[in-house]
Formats: sequence, C-alpha cells, structure tokens
Amino acid sequence: MAERTPDPWRFQLHMEIARLAGKDTARRVAPCEGPESVSSEEENVAWTIHAMKGMETYLKEEESISVLHNCSHTLPEARIVELRDHFRKNRDIRSLHQLWQRRFLENLEARWGPLPDEWARTVIDEGWGEAGRIDGKRIIAAKVPQDLPGWFHAKTVEEKRHAYCHCSRIKQVFLMNGEKIPAVYCNCGGGFYRSNWERVLGVPVKVTVRSTIMKGDPSCSFIITLPEGVWSKD
Repeated sequence: MAERTPDPWRFQLHMEIARLAGKDTARRVAPCEGPESVSSEEENVAWTIHAMKGMETYLKEEESISVLHNCSHTLPEARIVELRDHFRKNRDIRSLHQLWQRRFLENLEARWGPLPDEWARTVIDEGWGEAGRIDGKRIIAAKVPQDLPGWFHAKTVEEKRHAYCHCSRIKQVFLMNGEKIPAVYCNCGGGFYRSNWERVLGVPVKVTVRSTIMKGDPSCSFIITLPEGVWSKD
C-alpha cells in the first residue's frame, strides 16, 4: 500500500478558496478535512487535478492565479532584509539584481559545493533562481533544477525533467501514465517570485507563467513585470 502522509498544501489551497469564494465553493472544489489529513502521492495527484478543474469552473482566471500565488513557498524574511535595504538605499534595480544574483549563487554553492564554470554560466544565462535575468524592462525568471547535479548529468529528456521539478505532485505525474495536472497549477510557482519581489520592492508586481514543463517546455519560467517607477535610474 502506498504511504499516506499529511500534505498541508491541500488545506492551504482549501482555505484560500474559502477566503475568496466562500466555504461551499471550497468544499466543492478542494475538499479537505484539515492540515493533518493524510493521502498518498497518487491520491494527491487525483485531488489536485480535481481542484484545478474545479477552480477553472468556479473561479475567474485571475482569481485562480491569486489563490495559487498565495499558496506558494516563499523566501524567509531573513533572506529578504538585505535585498530590501539595498534597494531602499540605492533605488537601482540593476544594482539590486547583481546583489541578488550573487547571493543566490552563494547559496547554491553552500548546498552543492563550488559550481563548475559551465553550471554557473547556465544559471546566469537561463535566469535560473530567485533573481532571474533582466530582459528590457522586465525580469525573466526560471526555476533552478531541484537536483542541480542530476540535471547536468542527466542523459535523457525524462531524466532532466525529473531532476528539474521541485514539486512532488509533478514528479509523481511523470511516473504515472494518465491524466495530467492542468497547467494553471504552475501559477503556484509564480507566487514565489511575486512574494519575494513585492517584499523587496515594497510595491505590487505582476507575474505570469511563460513556460512550464507540464506543457513540454524544458523549464518553468515566469515574466515578472515591475512598475515603471522602479526603473527610474535607467
């Protein structure tokens, strides 16, 4: 029998839908007994497919995106403070980006050890991680592979895909031959970038999904649109 474990994310999604659209809609779309309710990975996939389809039926697209943004993982405040202070002092996005990118590479090396030059260049060129890359007046950011060495050493597309994704549900989908989770789910990853950039800048930003491995793309990437005023030094 597949192991059944608690999954607090299910309860978080349920509560976000309830806050936005009411308890009846939440029970219909994302039924959940509580944060300690248990399920297997296979059950989680089926539940998530049901919830995503229900959100598409009962919520407007922008409401679904907002709900999923609010269910994302975010950086701890301790990681935000230095970046926020730097921006408040300098009011310069490019300077902020350089610092953020440097700190992100340092964190990767703290986890994986010194990065080969090829790996570091790929992280920067692809805009992997928290800082992304500056593209005109916007930021293009892609998720860094969850298993960085595994991704670089992978021999097949399937191996790269499995090493890439951070989400246990999506990893499980790739092991199953069946229905896929609707791609609207990937907006949860977009909430990571929205939360981080808004806390650093102190202003709202817009984040949209640019690509996703759920649609066969090689990476999950997002367009982060910053208010025009924050580019004032350009």
